[in-house]
Amino acid sequence: MSRLKICGTTNLEDALFCDNLKVDFLGFIFHPKSKRFISPKAAKPILNALKHSKAIGLFVDEPSETVINTAKDLGLWGVQIYEDMIIPPQQGIQSIRAYHVDEGFGTISTSAPFDYTLLDTPNPNQLGGTGQSFDWRLLPKDLSQTFLAGGINIGNIHEALSYKPFAIDLVSGVEAAPGKKDFTKVKKIVEAVYG
Repeated sequence: MSRLKICGTTNLEDALFCDNLKVDFLGFIFHPKSKRFISPKAAKPILNALKHSKAIGLFVDEPSETVINTAKDLGLWGVQIYEDMIIPPQQGIQSIRAYHVDEGFGTISTSAPFDYTLLDTPNPNQLGGTGQSFDWRLLPKDLSQTFLAGGINIGNIHEALSYKPFAIDLVSGVEAAPGKKDFTKVKKIVEAVYG
């Protein structure tokens, strides 16, 4: 069964609502240019309040030392990164390498090992949360270590699940506005994923 990641968490109310529904992963975007940005300092009390959901931090253009130190300080389960970097296994941090999928997407080849990949829709103006899906026919056959993202919502969640990814990753598909969750949408997605 696929797991569920809800990304773009910016406030305690949304986090606790998802945590109470036992959403597997909550994503926190530590990239200042994002509409859903939250600072590590602001995220810390939210993370400390979680009882069920595991936290994943999203980093862009940060040195590996900063990523690792922030992850350890916040007690993150994993880090989502957009560049090749080494996250030593002994750090106990899961690494998720994000890729944007388009017609030229081929075999993933990286210079560093990662625990998971995340496949998302390309957009020149923002990393994710576009509400747009890419052509899922381009997906590799084995998604057992892959977070599937990009325009997933209640209208296409069952199709996304049919590819059997490790996890489904949503942002705009469960929002009332950027950074604010729509609890009705969250509930429907949770029901679709967990049955």
